[in-house]
Amino acid sequence: MRRRAKKLIALCAALAILLGLYASVATLTADPEEESEPVTVASLTADDLVSLKWTNADDGTLELVRDSSEEDWSYVGDGDFPVDQNYPQAMLTALEDVSASLEIDDPSDLEDYGLETPGMTITAKGADGTETVFSVGNENELTGEYYLTCSAQEGKVYLVDSSLTDAFAYDLYDLVKMEDLPSFGQTDTLT
Repeated sequence: MRRRAKKLIALCAALAILLGLYASVATLTADPEEESEPVTVASLTADDLVSLKWTNADDGTLELVRDSSEEDWSYVGDGDFPVDQNYPQAMLTALEDVSASLEIDDPSDLEDYGLETPGMTITAKGADGTETVFSVGNENELTGEYYLTCSAQEGKVYLVDSSLTDAFAYDLYDLVKMEDLPSFGQTDTLT
């Protein structure tokens, strides 16, 4: 009987050790993205925006404007320039929900994040004249995300995915609305 009790105690101790090891491994291998909720940096209403201006270190500054939410977007430098309206629509969609995977309160030095002289600056202006400015800095080499500041959230740096920068990664000639050319079947002559 005593021998059985010793075996039972040894088996219980082994089970406790195995459960402890399992809990440790589960904690260490847990996906950190599952645990953290995205942080909302800004949520802009697309219908309220009347100006989109972005500066890219390589391409310079571009600005699109409209008088109201029912009107098409036009290029500030030339009102007759044919702007493909799909581009400003994609930009508005990106601005409706700017979320971050990480929020850094009171960053020590903006230069560490590439935000002293940002690679891209995006300014969204509402019909009431309020402007929201996003500054995009360096890419985090580990996560592939970008450091960002927002004028509506001063004193904070965020880590965001590339969806915002991708929506504004265009120069003027990328925005051209191409004419629809008729398609021809088999032709004998063309005049």
